[in-house]
Amino acid sequence: MSKIKLSFLLSFLTVILFSACLKDKLFYPEPMAEVAFAGRVIDENGEAISDAQVRAGGAVVRTDENGVFRLKDLRIAANDAKLFVTKIGYFEFSRAYYVENNSFQNITIQLLKKTQTAAINATTGGLVEVPGGVKLIFPANGITTESGQPYSGGMRVFARYLDPTDPNLALNMPGDLRGIDLGGVERALATYGMVGVELESSGGQPLRIAQGSKVELHMPIVPSQRQNAPAYIPLWHFDVQQARWIEEGSVQKVGDEYVGTVAHFSFWNVDVPFDLIELSGKVYLGDSLTPYPGAKIRLMMLSDSSSAYATTDANGCFKGAVPKGATFIMEILDACGDVIFTQNIGPFDQDTMLPAIILPNGGSNQINFSGTLLDCAGAPVTNGYVNIQLGNQSWAAFTDANGVFSVKDFRCDTATAMGTLTAFDRTNLLQSQEQMFSVPPDSVALGDITVCDTLNEFIIYTLDNVDFVRVAPSSGLLDTLGATSTFITAFNLQDVISLAFNNGNQTGTYPLSNFWVGQINVAQPPTGLSTTVTTPAPNIGDILEGTFDGTFLDFFGVSHSISGSYRVVRDY
Repeated sequence: MSKIKLSFLLSFLTVILFSACLKDKLFYPEPMAEVAFAGRVIDENGEAISDAQVRAGGAVVRTDENGVFRLKDLRIAANDAKLFVTKIGYFEFSRAYYVENNSFQNITIQLLKKTQTAAINATTGGLVEVPGGVKLIFPANGITTESGQPYSGGMRVFARYLDPTDPNLALNMPGDLRGIDLGGVERALATYGMVGVELESSGGQPLRIAQGSKVELHMPIVPSQRQNAPAYIPLWHFDVQQARWIEEGSVQKVGDEYVGTVAHFSFWNVDVPFDLIELSGKVYLGDSLTPYPGAKIRLMMLSDSSSAYATTDANGCFKGAVPKGATFIMEILDACGDVIFTQNIGPFDQDTMLPAIILPNGGSNQINFSGTLLDCAGAPVTNGYVNIQLGNQSWAAFTDANGVFSVKDFRCDTATAMGTLTAFDRTNLLQSQEQMFSVPPDSVALGDITVCDTLNEFIIYTLDNVDFVRVAPSSGLLDTLGATSTFITAFNLQDVISLAFNNGNQTGTYPLSNFWVGQINVAQPPTGLSTTVTTPAPNIGDILEGTFDGTFLDFFGVSHSISGSYRVVRDY
């Protein structure tokens, strides 16, 4: 297929949010719904992000070493089920989903790395050029601290441009291209580019644009959008808590750029708003009894060839907003990017549910994995999942109330290959032994899998009533000032927990001689903290186990409480 022109990119499908369809007819959601969120958080290379905080409806969890999370069942607004994801070193993510009652939402979220773009002097201001073509022109003496005090020192600028033609935009952009216009009406948006900006002092304190000052914004118009680019377009900033784009100001087309001003920073978006209707459907594989979760859907609007991507939910369903009166080519792609279904649809002038889409069986490149997770007593693991790796492809499949998991998808390589599966019990922090399997045959019944082994290595702790899990910590013994000290450390990008104590090569209780955790400036040496070693590690390769607890003061004299446990292989 020729390269797709995206002159009206994401004017529709990225505002489609998926929900488990309970009926094969158009379903109008209840005001509130029972829903379970689960999924994976990844970076821009597709690698798992561990220890990201995921929040919805007041429930908070953290991703594990595979980037996987699962929230408990929530009662939440059916058309506004907000999910928030934060991780130090990344831009904050939030999005509102359409959900139906008693649904299970298995989603993938890609976080954007926050990297420094430039360093300028706040007193003189100046030009900051963001990779991708965005330009920010700061006025002189136009920056303050968060408390509103004038700031005149060095300023670090963290900025990220999002290209509207990037096929991953729907995966990593803030929100879902639903916006609130100046009249308070919810609209669907067609984006011409986004930029996220944060400011910090040279010492890391947050900064903001001073009241009455503005920063000039230049947004490039990508070549595929220049011909149809309007002379004026509204500006929208992203409100993380509302998970909506809010109209504020406008930009003017000047050459191949849109130019305007902003009075504060978050993510800013150049968008055309339009009226919408709700489109929904369901995709099956092989027959009308087998939903196809994870089907990649692409809609291309015939009027200008704009397109976007989405993925069906755990029940093969999709539902959301598309432009009213438009016609589309609807395509379904397999995991290799090959089109396996195509159909012209529309125009739609009212909410519409498409007829059921039944895909033929995938032949030699279709895979089917299934099995049941059991705990140590032989009972189903209801809060579990499996991590399956086959060549360059991987899947995370969650268990149902009977401990059953299944995966139906396609693989790109049909040659004989070996795969691995590891199962996890998220409630009891246990894992299975690694299972090996071969394909073909491509229908693999893995049977009962016992999840009864202790997690290989971890530090689990509760800090100020918030739970954390650190994976893959390191440990060892060092001579410091004539004494033998044990160090246990788990790094996670900019985050860390580290414990040190003397004479830790035998059982017993010891005060901590050094301690660091998160971004807290712990007063050193710490007081009121101790660890109890239950299994010593006298030799490299031995497993060190124990617990720790107590209270400590930070640099500002604020008291914190912590308790936890560790299991770590001694590395040195």
